[in-house]
Amino acid sequence: MGPRPQHLKEYAVLVGRSSKARKGTSWEHPEALFRAVDGPWADRRVVSGLSSGEGLIYAVRDAVETYDAKSGEMKVVDPGEADKRLMVVEGEFARVLKVMGRDGNSLSAVARDAFDRDRLQNQTKNDPHRSTGAHVSIVGHITSEELLRHLNQTEQANGFANRFLFAMVRRSNILPFGGGKVENQKELVDELRESVKFGRREAGEITWGEESKLLWAEEIYPGLSEGEEGLVGGILGRAETHVLRLAALYAVMDRSKMIEPPHLFAALSLWDYCEASVRLIFGNASGDRTLDTLVEALRNAGTGGMTRTEIHHLFSGHTKSDEIERALMTLLGPGRASRTFEDTGGRRIERWRFVR
Repeated sequence: MGPRPQHLKEYAVLVGRSSKARKGTSWEHPEALFRAVDGPWADRRVVSGLSSGEGLIYAVRDAVETYDAKSGEMKVVDPGEADKRLMVVEGEFARVLKVMGRDGNSLSAVARDAFDRDRLQNQTKNDPHRSTGAHVSIVGHITSEELLRHLNQTEQANGFANRFLFAMVRRSNILPFGGGKVENQKELVDELRESVKFGRREAGEITWGEESKLLWAEEIYPGLSEGEEGLVGGILGRAETHVLRLAALYAVMDRSKMIEPPHLFAALSLWDYCEASVRLIFGNASGDRTLDTLVEALRNAGTGGMTRTEIHHLFSGHTKSDEIERALMTLLGPGRASRTFEDTGGRRIERWRFVR
């Protein structure tokens, strides 16, 4: 995996087909477990409202000192944040994707840095905060429609998307009066508490067991690192990193300082589900936002299709005419869309229909 250490933190997005997938309420039970194990952390270090890279760094900032000319000594003007553990839970991840699209917003770059390393720093003169030892994790909730609409080409290409695990979710039961407590909650709390104690007491490097090391090197890593082309390939581009981190996390949860085959197989099972989710969500997407929006609209229009005027209204004036024309020709050329003209006694109506 290279010389850079892999920290045991992850980013994940739960993706529902609609708002009825109950993806947002999925946090309730884990939160109850975390609160039972470490109430102060759950109260103070689980946050939401990501809006800028500067804000993310501020939440895990180091102390700030300035030189005091009168005393001739350095003076602490901001004590910083002592607890560098931060878990961001975003119930409306579409909002995060929207703010990242604004000119000058640094959230994407800082989030990528926070996934890769534990040292973060602003490059702006007016906000010189930095963080040492930051341990940031992110969990987002979004619908598949919102994800396709708001994950723009920049975030697909710059490595933001492939730092996340994407998992399709749906509600498993209809519970009109809520789910109540988990039946074995006490046992889960006890197990989690012991794993947390182990992680704190045995803090250090998680190593490979001999059998799992051989499996990883000869059978698993080559396939994960091979990669593939296209949008799906780009989003799955950090497969080996995710599987390694998940395996190490499973080892810690099992209170082991070594990754053994069961931890590796568990990580692979979860990754397989996330990979299948990505293929389901993005499999028919081209990565071209204009083209994908057009395909979705034409498909939803059915046999009636859409007129040229309706297509231009679809983009609400935010997309240039030549971009729309390029997307239309991209569909017309290989026969994915058809174009007909209707006489009205005046100006002809140009109508487009989705074919395949």
